[in-house]
Amino acid sequence: MHDIRTDAPAPRSAIVVGAGIGGLACAIALRGLGLQVRVLERAPDSTAVGAGITLWPNALAALDHLGARAAVERAGRVIAESAILEPDGTELSVAPLDAIARDHGPLVALHRADLHAVLLDTAGPDLVTHDAHVTAVVDEVDHAGVVLADGACLTADLLVGADGIRSVVREAIAPGTGPRYAGAMSWRGVAALSLERPRATETWGAGERFGVVPLSGGRTYWFATVTGPHSPLAGASAHADLARRFAGWHAPVAEVLAATDPAGVIATPLAELPWLGAWSHQRIALVGDAAHAMTPNLGQGAAMAIEDAVVLAREVGRGRRDVETALDAYAAERRPRVRRVVRTSARVGRVAQARRPLAVRARSLVARATPARATERQLRTFLTFD
Repeated sequence: MHDIRTDAPAPRSAIVVGAGIGGLACAIALRGLGLQVRVLERAPDSTAVGAGITLWPNALAALDHLGARAAVERAGRVIAESAILEPDGTELSVAPLDAIARDHGPLVALHRADLHAVLLDTAGPDLVTHDAHVTAVVDEVDHAGVVLADGACLTADLLVGADGIRSVVREAIAPGTGPRYAGAMSWRGVAALSLERPRATETWGAGERFGVVPLSGGRTYWFATVTGPHSPLAGASAHADLARRFAGWHAPVAEVLAATDPAGVIATPLAELPWLGAWSHQRIALVGDAAHAMTPNLGQGAAMAIEDAVVLAREVGRGRRDVETALDAYAAERRPRVRRVVRTSARVGRVAQARRPLAVRARSLVARATPARATERQLRTFLTFD
């Protein structure tokens, strides 16, 4: 584990809103500085929702700073191969994961609930307060805090908004900058199906994609993305619709869907946030999706949140003269890197979700003609985190 502490500041207090991946990562990092940390979570318990997640080497490096990397790697499965396919199974491109693993480390896939459990265990007991519904934010020069639905007012030296794409904290410091529909629906699930080959695939059709990622424990994570208007389909209705839509696609698409509990299919309208001019105000900072939610085309959303947490704690722990200066430094370091990832993810999404026949044909030609070393160069732009 790398030591987040730099100049060992005097103990202070922090409130983190949201007990997702970014929120727990922040709590762990800030506790590592000696701060008294309280995490407020709206959900009634710690049961994590979601399906699978992939963690590239930069995410694992950030987890190493938190002392959680080894446990995450034990809970996950190393992905040795990754390819983009056409619906008939023809390879369009292959990611050079062997070279990446040699230079940066592995790509690991695991269930989101397993990652959440590791972070909770790393954070320690009694960290999270559940059923804590934040209704307002306290934003003062000498303290920050929240007002809860029951009327309680909690304050601290630092408030971190890690409450996701519909962040109450973001709305308080940047009103009117909430999420907008990105033009596509996504469905996710976990199949009770074991794939022996450690190969992740994403198949590109016309305005639709299907991804397959093997997990540990005899499970397979899958996702489907379809361009179009917001869809109300979820659960069994979505499962039946996806089975029809992707019938005839290469194996194991049909097998994966057949091995999935229809009730467990999760529907998510893909959304994104306007880019903010600032991620902090006085003693309040935003991390993860609350600051910079992006479409999930690079598998970097959780990674950026974990990186945010490490850098935020690093800047708070430098013994600066005030919290506001530390938060400004945090944003100054993180914003250029995250913006590149957000823009790249949006660009990849536009290409992958192409619908018009001419655009689909051109996409296939370009993908086949792109050498593996060019793909590797693009991936390497965000795979290192110190």
